[in-house]
Amino acid sequence: MHWGHVAEVPAQCRAALTLRPAEGPACPTPVAGIDDPIRGVARPFEARSARLELFCVDVGWMGRGIGAALFGWVTETAPGLGVTRLEIEADPGAVPSYERIGARKIGTVPSAAIAGRFLPRLALRF
Repeated sequence: MHWGHVAEVPAQCRAALTLRPAEGPACPTPVAGIDDPIRGVARPFEARSARLELFCVDVGWMGRGIGAALFGWVTETAPGLGVTRLEIEADPGAVPSYERIGARKIGTVPSAAIAGRFLPRLALRF
């Protein structure tokens, strides 16, 4: 498994990472689809100092460039929407990827999906 996930983690996070059309994104929400199913999604911006609201790649499709393509879209789109700082709540295994593109750890936050689990919070400046 990618990042050493145990099989239960993606299933436990499914509700928190599910994109629902009724939520009505405030900005474009790109998805990555391969052979019809959605394999990744990004919903980025809430304000000038924005929080990456939703960013997920199907575990079976990690390491194939989907996350890089989606995050590339996020970093290209954010400055044009007036975002100067992006906060990211990340899976601990994803931290090195975010740090390689310039994000820095700024703390931790409780997981919305798994009680008692804490996630690293990072920030990326544009």
